[in-house]
Amino acid sequence: MKSYLTGAVLGAVLSFGPLQALAVTVMPGDTITDVWRLAAPSDTFSETYDVSGPVRISIITVAGTGASAGADLAQVMFGIDAATNNFTSITIPAGAQTSSAEGTIASFVATDPFDIVFSANGLNNSVAGSYTFEVSAVPIPAAGLLLVGALGGLGLLRRRKTAA
Repeated sequence: MKSYLTGAVLGAVLSFGPLQALAVTVMPGDTITDVWRLAAPSDTFSETYDVSGPVRISIITVAGTGASAGADLAQVMFGIDAATNNFTSITIPAGAQTSSAEGTIASFVATDPFDIVFSANGLNNSVAGSYTFEVSAVPIPAAGLLLVGALGGLGLLRRRKTAA
């Protein structure tokens, strides 16, 4: 029975094509580190993150390595939901063809799922790297809590006056 079930599931997967990658759910307190790789001249990489309510995403630190004395890293763009940022610094050690790069994506508040996207524009060699960010809760303003408490207190006073 078990082999029939496995065969049925495998057949269903093959008939419907490849499965979509699932979004990674991030919550306050999470530190996310992931890797990316671009291999073809116009390759793209994207990772989807789902959020558990409004969360603040810290500055996303992006690092990359590549050959061609930095020329390929200069062709990489990255960003949130669209690739709009370039690396801010590319380091090429003296006499080396391998280079490293660093860049950032500004912090933001996420209320809906978001994608971190990397794209290449004319690579000659593959490039790869990693990115890291932290997730924190979006604080409820203290004034909002005070307002709710004050309105509740006024409601109780009014109820007592009406009852007396």
